Amino acid sequence: MAQVFGTEEISHRNGTSQFRLKLTDYSDSIILRLFGNGPNAKFQNKRRTELIESVKGIKKGQWLKVQGTVSNDPYLRDTIIEPKLLELVSKEEKKDNYKGRKRIELNTHTKMSQLEGVSSAKDYLARAESWGHEAIAFTDTYGVQAYPEICLSSKGKELKPIYGLNAFIMDDSITATTNKKKLCLKDATYVVFDVETTGLSAERDRLIEIAAVKVKNGAEIDSFESYINPRRPISELITRLTSITDDDVKDAPFEEEVMTNFYNWLDEDDILVAHNAKFDLGFLDKSFERLGLKSKNNASIDTLFISRAENKEAKRHGLSNLAKLYKVRLVQHHRAIYDTKATAEIFLKMLDQLYKLGIEYHNEIDEKIDLKLAHKRSRTFPCSILVKNAKGLKDLFRIVSYSCTDYLSSGKPTIPRSLLEQYREDLLIGSGNSENEVFEELLNSKEDKVEGIIDFYDYIEIQPKKITITAL
Repeated sequence: MAQVFGTEEISHRNGTSQFRLKLTDYSDSIILRLFGNGPNAKFQNKRRTELIESVKGIKKGQWLKVQGTVSNDPYLRDTIIEPKLLELVSKEEKKDNYKGRKRIELNTHTKMSQLEGVSSAKDYLARAESWGHEAIAFTDTYGVQAYPEICLSSKGKELKPIYGLNAFIMDDSITATTNKKKLCLKDATYVVFDVETTGLSAERDRLIEIAAVKVKNGAEIDSFESYINPRRPISELITRLTSITDDDVKDAPFEEEVMTNFYNWLDEDDILVAHNAKFDLGFLDKSFERLGLKSKNNASIDTLFISRAENKEAKRHGLSNLAKLYKVRLVQHHRAIYDTKATAEIFLKMLDQLYKLGIEYHNEIDEKIDLKLAHKRSRTFPCSILVKNAKGLKDLFRIVSYSCTDYLSSGKPTIPRSLLEQYREDLLIGSGNSENEVFEELLNSKEDKVEGIIDFYDYIEIQPKKITITAL
């Protein structure tokens, strides 16, 4: 059984004709082709005439049962079926027979969501009404172009349309530095470091390598390097990424010895420098915490963030990309010692950029670099925004305008968290899909940090298992 989604009649110069129906059962599609009788009555076929009359009356949207011969048409370069029997049938629509209070869909995407929606707002509203639903929320990605259709199609219906948006937010509270201190950049001692780990979670995973170099007055004055035995197997993925195997670390010292030595090697006035420092500092702090070592509250600088802020022409800011930009040799990416050496050379050249901005002290960096550009280029997370009332609708339009102008990044509208906070009074903020920060932090962070992130949202969306697995 298949539904007709296209019809076509073609007339030829010799008086013959051809009929084509495009059919689908929503798992695959095929073309039904039928040649018409010629003008010569002598060669007319009664059975074909009956089929032609049946095909002529078929309209888009109708359902058919077809029996025929399947072949490949070299002209159409497609698979076709030539019918022998044809029958119009009716397809029973799916019904919601649940007797209790019906669910309310809070994340519906229409055709206005590119490659994400398959039906119009009008169709969704009609189906929701036929199923007895009280309301339905529309959250198209990035835009609100479906709102006029939602408004017109919902008139006279008992169900309530909820206007919303699937947006992408970025955390504009992130900065290039932490533990800001009035340390003179030209006189400071920098500890440029990198770690390799068994995974991405500072809570669950462990260090397998750490490397660091101390830099002062533009020169390397000391270094620290060691494998670390994680007391667990290294996954095949990590081995492919870092080239570090179980054999490499089986005779290495344990975390207690290596990280205690690193802790003692580190001075309180040293400025820690790393590429994507949030990751490396997370593992460093967690390791010190496990070992009962009091944090030295070292100032830090993230070279990734500074690159996003100041290398305005660069499109990518990964370590290998910056190595090419600054003409620095990177022997092997994702090995701590090689990444550290390259990051140190890149950072020394970045310091010259900071000096040109008039930055002399560590606590001045975030005040003078282009924070807004860096935030626009930073990672975003999906979320759902629903409108509570007319004021909320107006505020949502305002947010969309900002996201498509001031905060447009590589053609992708983004919303700063601070802007969303400013206008959220008449809006509801949901966690969106499984790629939201809530689920990432659930996997990687401590419970108190997860609770702080969850507090930002009005409701958490738990995706069905099948959809979540497909998305991952």
